[in-house]
Amino acid sequence: MPMSMNGPLDPPPSESALKMRPIFWVVISLQMVGGICRFVFLDIWGGIMSFFLAGIGSYAVKSNMELTWICCYGLCSFMNGLVDMVQAVEVIVRLSDARSMENSQGQKIPHDARYVFYMAVLVGVPLINLTASVISVLVFRAALHVYEPVQDIESYAAQQQQAEQAGLLNGYALICSNLTILE
Repeated sequence: MPMSMNGPLDPPPSESALKMRPIFWVVISLQMVGGICRFVFLDIWGGIMSFFLAGIGSYAVKSNMELTWICCYGLCSFMNGLVDMVQAVEVIVRLSDARSMENSQGQKIPHDARYVFYMAVLVGVPLINLTASVISVLVFRAALHVYEPVQDIESYAAQQQQAEQAGLLNGYALICSNLTILE
């Protein structure tokens, strides 16, 4: 892999990745709102994880949609979304059993606004995280179509030799192109 002084060279962002920037910002904002809501309901660890994911996502977008950070963001969002979904199912089952109970007069206990909001947060946060992972996959797949790897190394090497003989490539470009083949 060709290296610069600052680390590995990433390809420039694709057009579709740049078009997805506003969608990323919306999802990151929703993750931050979800984190605040989790702090309100005293789910401290969930709130910290939501802010952590929002930090990774905002760094990925600010770093010119770098594929490495987009993939990290998507993977972390997917894992956190799965864990949050399991937690939501567990809490919903437990609370629905408790809420279906009757009070001492035989009347059903009504669902108050706080309960409904809590359920919306429990269901919404995993959906936001899974949406972030799907968007990350879409950006990554679009980048794969733009920067497809060389399938036939022999024909690529023959093309490079022809270009070198024609004087179209200098030595540095030939070395860099050969390094990409070795990856």
